[in-house]
Amino acid sequence: MILEYHHWIDHDSHFKYRAIISLLPWDSVQKRIETFFEHWNHGLLSHEDESEREDEDEHPSPDPAGPDSPGADTETAAGVFQALFRGDPSFEDEETMKEYLLSSEWSPVRHDIRDRLIKRARDMYDELDCQDTSIYKRTTEELWHELARFTHGRSADDSRRGCDAWPFVEVVKIGGPFALSEHIVIADTPGRNDLNRLARASVDDYLPSCSSVIIAHNISRIISDTSLPNQIEKIQQHRPVTVVATFSEV
Repeated sequence: MILEYHHWIDHDSHFKYRAIISLLPWDSVQKRIETFFEHWNHGLLSHEDESEREDEDEHPSPDPAGPDSPGADTETAAGVFQALFRGDPSFEDEETMKEYLLSSEWSPVRHDIRDRLIKRARDMYDELDCQDTSIYKRTTEELWHELARFTHGRSADDSRRGCDAWPFVEVVKIGGPFALSEHIVIADTPGRNDLNRLARASVDDYLPSCSSVIIAHNISRIISDTSLPNQIEKIQQHRPVTVVATFSEV
């Protein structure tokens, strides 16, 4: 998801920081869950299903984990389901997830499990969509503690109830007494090193609204990454791009 930073001061409020959480439309969430499920199912059980595929007369279907898939890799897909179904023993680790998938009556596609997960996710989405998605806090520590489930997920020892809802989130708008003009918004997008397919889609959708782009990157990666110049050229066709070379990962 995208993090936007806005200058915000409310002199009538006791709070110093505000966050407004915007959810993706449900149709987009459902399509992503369907894609993630195909990738997750194929990635975890490809070996178990291979013998069944060899016995089929039909041509094999395209590999959902292929390079053109809009889904992320198996690890990212599993992370999405572990976030949404936090605390469910079926998603505790890779082995329990395999056992859960193997319980399907519709092998190898396992759409019965897919549809069950979509229904559970929809119930959680509707419950979240009915709640006030504005958060007010006095300190940055309090703010990020509350935002964790909507941004990067909570730590394993966090016992608060509820799912980690970041797969539902499109944008989080953070307001505070930042050294910004009221007319300037700084947006923090997922880093290039961490770009899975989900993050890449979010960035691609968001870039057209940006008036300029700053890429902060480790200098050694800037030198060695042959794909970076092409990406910069593509972005700067519509807006100026500044590259900041660092000595550390950003």
